[in-house]
Amino acid sequence: MSEKYLPENNKKMHSDAWWMRVLDDDLTSEEQRAWERHLARCARCRLEWDALVDMDRLFATTPVPPSPPEFVTKTAAKVERAAWRRRLAGLLGGLFIVAVLIVVEILAFNAIFSGVTRVGGTLFASRDLLFQAWMRIWVSFIALGDATLPLICIALAAALLLIAPNGILATLTFLLVQRQRRAKALNT
Repeated sequence: MSEKYLPENNKKMHSDAWWMRVLDDDLTSEEQRAWERHLARCARCRLEWDALVDMDRLFATTPVPPSPPEFVTKTAAKVERAAWRRRLAGLLGGLFIVAVLIVVEILAFNAIFSGVTRVGGTLFASRDLLFQAWMRIWVSFIALGDATLPLICIALAAALLLIAPNGILATLTFLLVQRQRRAKALNT
């Protein structure tokens, strides 16, 4: 990046990027000589540079006053208290959210459960009536004897078809496919 000092580089030496390079001592020797020539010609840059050099000397020569002995312990205590408050606020916020969720779940469950308990309560209250009806049905089937056995088998088959139609249809399809495969095997 060695560029010779030319009047058109004057803008470059007034840029913030250039000043950052100068302050970081990031100039090549040729750029440093060009900078010194620029400072000899540019009064504005020379004043600013002199102020920065004076401030740097002031910071280098001014002693740092010692901190009071309790400064570190007080500061550490303040930091710890602030951290404890943040943890407590986070914990309380989390507990509040959990409490709100529990209340919402209880209200939702209560709405669902009250409907279920009404139906269950009705069924439970009428259990004797339901039991007596089932007993009468079974007694009448048994009393009819052999005449009702085919009817019971048909009713059970219909119930199976209604309850698990996919299972029965899959079984029937499987049996038909097996029968077709056997027929093909015999024909071959």
